[in-house]
Amino acid sequence: MEAERPLLLGCVYRAFPGGLYSCAVITRDEHDRFGKYHDKAFPLMLPYDKQFLGLWLSNEREDHPAIADLLSRPRIFTDLKVTPVKTFKDGKPVGEQEFLAAD
Repeated sequence: MEAERPLLLGCVYRAFPGGLYSCAVITRDEHDRFGKYHDKAFPLMLPYDKQFLGLWLSNEREDHPAIADLLSRPRIFTDLKVTPVKTFKDGKPVGEQEFLAAD
């Protein structure tokens, strides 16, 4: 995936002793247009909206309607250039680059 802007992903993290952290990307069910590229789950993408991001990072997010809406209807917030690769590790293209427009 390649985008003109940073790809913002919803994550959760946990702090451990010794300054260590663990992080996981929140995923939702398959997105109808993203399934061609990853059919098992859809990473929760966050919008480029300062107010929303402030809410996402606050302690008041759990019951907020905007958060609930995004979790129930995940979306693509930026245009993406998608290049199929065999594995993420080697990143060698195995097909032509495609364009996936934002929702």
